[in-house]
Amino acid sequence: MHDSLLADIHALRGAGEGLQSAAPLPMDRGWDGTRDRAAIEAAKEQWKAARTAYEYSEGALAPLFPDLDASLDARYDDFLAGLPRGDDRLFDDQGVVGLHAIERILYADRIPPRITAFEAKLDFYQRPHFRAPPKKPHNSTTCS
Repeated sequence: MHDSLLADIHALRGAGEGLQSAAPLPMDRGWDGTRDRAAIEAAKEQWKAARTAYEYSEGALAPLFPDLDASLDARYDDFLAGLPRGDDRLFDDQGVVGLHAIERILYADRIPPRITAFEAKLDFYQRPHFRAPPKKPHNSTTCS
């Protein structure tokens, strides 16, 4: 049991690192479903590996580490229920996090309508999306 759980934990960590490495990193633009397709698909494969590794170990780990289970496996609606102002920053390590948060981003271009209809009713709902272009810094030397 120990060796099996440890293998799943290592697989989860490895997939998490792989997901981080696979994610598109355009510095001057947001993610583009066409231009970044290969990177997004590679990230999806790593997400699937992470999800599988956690599913294999969740039954043993969740009761022992409920906070870890919540941060890794809570769904969007569960997170929003505990956030008094929601979470409008999908790409940080605060608020809505974990495997379901990553799933909403990676599959943003094909969320089933029934899921969108359910989530859209939630207070502080944010539409899932790929990473947006960086905001241009305000130049105080120009007039508007």
